[in-house]
Amino acid sequence: MNSFGISAHLPINICKIKKQIKAKLIIHAVILKRYTWFFSVVLLVSSSIWGFHPLMAETMSQAEFLKYKKKYIKTKSNIDLFNYANALYMRGQYNLAYKGYRLVVTRNSKLETFARYYMSLALIKMDKSKQALDLLTKLAQDDLKPNLRKNVTAKIKALSKQKKSETKVYVKRKRFNLLTDLSFGYNTNPELNSDDENSFDDEDAGDMEYKGMLNASYWLYDSLKFDSKLAATMTYLSYTEKQDLTNMLLSTNIATAGYIGLYRFRITPAYTQEYNDGELILSNVSSNFDIARKLPKGLISLGVNFGMNSPMADEFNYLEGERFFVYSDFSYKFKKTALYLYAEYFDNSYIDEVQNESNNGYQLSAKFKYYFNKSFSVETGYRYKVRKYNESNLFFDDGTRTFSLNLAREDELSQLDLAINYNLYKGMDMSLILSQIENKSTFDSIFTDVGDKNYELLNVKLNFGFYF
Repeated sequence: MNSFGISAHLPINICKIKKQIKAKLIIHAVILKRYTWFFSVVLLVSSSIWGFHPLMAETMSQAEFLKYKKKYIKTKSNIDLFNYANALYMRGQYNLAYKGYRLVVTRNSKLETFARYYMSLALIKMDKSKQALDLLTKLAQDDLKPNLRKNVTAKIKALSKQKKSETKVYVKRKRFNLLTDLSFGYNTNPELNSDDENSFDDEDAGDMEYKGMLNASYWLYDSLKFDSKLAATMTYLSYTEKQDLTNMLLSTNIATAGYIGLYRFRITPAYTQEYNDGELILSNVSSNFDIARKLPKGLISLGVNFGMNSPMADEFNYLEGERFFVYSDFSYKFKKTALYLYAEYFDNSYIDEVQNESNNGYQLSAKFKYYFNKSFSVETGYRYKVRKYNESNLFFDDGTRTFSLNLAREDELSQLDLAINYNLYKGMDMSLILSQIENKSTFDSIFTDVGDKNYELLNVKLNFGFYF
């Protein structure tokens, strides 16, 4: 009987419980539907505190994407539209995501402020930084939550900096510029092409070295799409004892460039004269063409140079002919570091039949720079160069007869640099530079009468740079 009694009362208790549960579910559903936007905003605000945006992960599966899509199609609510737009963003459909956010804005939803912010993110992904910057600038004028304002301000700052750097490949400078470098130091082996085979081993072969450089440039025309600059440069090198090695270079050029987006196209004709111990020995006419592209944190370029040598003294007739090289360089700056890479292939064709010095080869170099602060930096660099001579009409005299040597010349040069730089004040830099150079050659003074081409060189100098 007890069992029948329990069975008789059970249906009545279940019915009551079902009614209570159903009533509570209805109340919760109404509350959830009415305040969905509130919970979403709370989630958005709190997520911005932790640097995470809801539904803004890197990727989204197709199944998850369809879930948000179907939910929006079913409800047509603002929060589901907003989440659907986020899903489109994660799937890489930035244009559709932008339209979704914009629709949320037009509905005057309580999510409008966040939708406008995410509209700017979609515009950035579509490479429409200018429109994104305009949108964020207007948004910054509204009354925003502290963390959202922080995000908006950070984006505005980043886009403004990007806009400034992308305007041109190089930042425009004042119309007239003057640059000079003065250095002095000790060179352990200035006589690199000496005919004295013992000079390279002589402890007294070193000498004090003095070098100066003066560069003046003037912008003939300067705009965002086109510019032209005239420049003239003089370099002067001399020694305390070996004054016959005094060398001077005078050059002038006109660099004309056009800009298309992030690309720069430039052509630079130039004329150079070289003097040795006060005597004009060589002139060179050349033309350089290069293409450069601005990178987010650097620059990459590719160039080609054609030149023609004309000797002005008989003893340098062997340098008459054409000079050609093609090159590429790359620079990258990140926080307190900078990296520079350079590669070049060259081919020099000379016409002298008695002493033909035609040669070709390549060189590679790399430089790394670290900034401790705005005034103090250190850098190290390495250069490797290989030069192969096409033929050698060199002669050997053993005292009784003279005969030609069938010996191909090949030089291999390596250079290691270390520099410490300090900015004394605006417009003046000071650098302590240490260079170690070693050249290995198949030509040795024992076998030829042109001097030993194997040498080592250590150069220590203090350099001062002035900018006007």
